[in-house]
Amino acid sequence: MHDRPVTERDHPASERLDLLPTLELVRVMNRADAEVAPAVERELAAVARAIDGIAERMQRGGRLVYAGAGTSGRLGVLDAAECPPTFGVDPGDVVGLIAGGEAALVRAAEGAEDRRELARQDLDRIAFSAGDALVAISASGRTPYVLAAVARARELGALTVGVSCDPAGELARAVEIAITPQTGPEVVSGSTRLKAGTATKLVLNMLSTGAMVRLGHVRGNRMVELRPTNEKLRERAVRIVAELASIDEARAAALLAEHGSVRAALAAAAGEGGATRATVPAVTNGAVVGIDGGGTRTRAALARTGESSGEPVATADAGPCNLSNDLPLALRSIEAALAQARNESELSAAPFDALCIAAAGSGDAALRESARRSLLARGVARRVAFVPDAAAVLAAANDDAWGLALIAGTGSLAYGRTRAGACARAGGYGPALGDPGSAHALGHSALRAAALVADGHAGSARLRDDVMKALVASSGRDLARLARGLAPDAVAALAPLVVAAAADGDVPAQRMVRSAASQLAELAALVLRRLFSDEAATPLVFSGGLFTGVPAFAQLVHESLAAGGARFEPTKVKRAELGALALARRLARGELDEAAWFPE
Repeated sequence: MHDRPVTERDHPASERLDLLPTLELVRVMNRADAEVAPAVERELAAVARAIDGIAERMQRGGRLVYAGAGTSGRLGVLDAAECPPTFGVDPGDVVGLIAGGEAALVRAAEGAEDRRELARQDLDRIAFSAGDALVAISASGRTPYVLAAVARARELGALTVGVSCDPAGELARAVEIAITPQTGPEVVSGSTRLKAGTATKLVLNMLSTGAMVRLGHVRGNRMVELRPTNEKLRERAVRIVAELASIDEARAAALLAEHGSVRAALAAAAGEGGATRATVPAVTNGAVVGIDGGGTRTRAALARTGESSGEPVATADAGPCNLSNDLPLALRSIEAALAQARNESELSAAPFDALCIAAAGSGDAALRESARRSLLARGVARRVAFVPDAAAVLAAANDDAWGLALIAGTGSLAYGRTRAGACARAGGYGPALGDPGSAHALGHSALRAAALVADGHAGSARLRDDVMKALVASSGRDLARLARGLAPDAVAALAPLVVAAAADGDVPAQRMVRSAASQLAELAALVLRRLFSDEAATPLVFSGGLFTGVPAFAQLVHESLAAGGARFEPTKVKRAELGALALARRLARGELDEAAWFPE
């Protein structure tokens, strides 16, 4: 008997269920249900790990995907369906897959759960990838459809989370993070829509809600991204705007009607001064924060106000932060990093004294102002300033924040600042025009070269094979189709393939890498000539993934610059978020002039 999954065993209190009076029957069920919450409580550490993993992937553009069969599948689809109206995410950001498809939502399709091939087909149909997170749901932990979904997700390199009610089940062993509330036998033997279903619903509530909180879709306990699609939600949205912006409900309703969303209405209220007064009170949490934001990640460093130097009290990482690529995503990443840093330092929810954000895409004055108003509307800080991402690199390099910063990450940029405060820049055009020598440029070169070789042209077979494997492509046409849908950071993620091939002696890859280094050196030389012609040697600081991850690439740029006669002094790469923190300290003292950091 005990070789059966625990969810299939008989509950001792319900052996004579059919003979019990109705009141006693429901008492038996109620007592059994009381076992669910404690069972879930014992799994909270695993739930928290799963939330952080899911949020990390969603911050980087990934999705939360549920997969299940029967009741488990329906619960996943239900949770996915409720995320867009509650948290304002796109329907494609949280996806529910059920064995047997949509028809299985309203009519049992029991045979579908045994068909492992359906899981692979369903995941491939939605182009599931390494950047996504799979939450596999099976009460017994042995559903073939669910196990096959996990196998496919692990094959692709995605995060896998399992929710089951049997820790001895196969699912718990197959996933990276196993959440296994032990609810025991059901009152009706094997009917896992009962206790197991209740536990699953509780866990899914936590996973989606926790991830959305970490992503910045909740402020305090308010749904600031809810979509007011019916009268009840419109009334709720009006109350949220009125309360958070300290304005009357009539004005809140007018702002919602004009701007269409709670978040946009709050930003508009901040522009009018209402939310600024409401969310930036005299009381603060006594801390300052510097943020270094780029195309693939956000890093924050927090310190106590008044501390002029020293290590930060807390640090945090979040997803992409490029204002010009995706402003809403950048703001969510900023808020997620701030929330994590605040939690680690055990600060109150009061505003920070000062927040300085060194962000990619901050050269656009209109975007800066929109982002500032939005952050003030949320009440995150009394003062908010933006500087170029390269400014944080220089501020981390020396106290005067002067010299030349050469950045090569997803994008590329040369940014210089003199001792007197004069600034100049070259590059930083973004993916539309192309950033010379960037990871995106290298990744794009790899894509094009791989497609040509796949079609029979001469070139690097090594790059062809590596790129096609990375993108799960089988032909040049496949690569062209996939490339059209790739985000800039996904293209940039192919750059290490070029660097690795070059290091192994692949001649076409070596030419690509040398060309990228030469282009970056040219950007640096332009700024050196413009600003530092009188300097004996200018501090030169390298930053970005291509430099920090590939020291040999930095050496190639050094050599190219030196060959051109440039005079510079290589400076050790430091953590840019510490430079942003130094600038936040200046902002708190009233010593930071934002406009002075942006060349005309």
